[in-house]
Amino acid sequence: MEKQHNRGQDGAGIGCVKIGAENGEAFLFRDREIGAQGLTQIFTRQIKTYADKVREAVIVPEFRRR
Repeated sequence: MEKQHNRGQDGAGIGCVKIGAENGEAFLFRDREIGAQGLTQIFTRQIKTYADKVREAVIVPEFRRR
């Protein structure tokens, strides 16, 4: 990602696909940002969202599915 960041691109993005999603369940997520600091803004926003979900106990980092 840093390589793309340094190539003069005017935007950045990340994507995620959920494997094994049930019918009707969201399976694709993407986050895009335009600008020189796009990558930083995306990761700042995603880390904040993750921290909020941990605080609300929606996500429990210690739990691993087997």
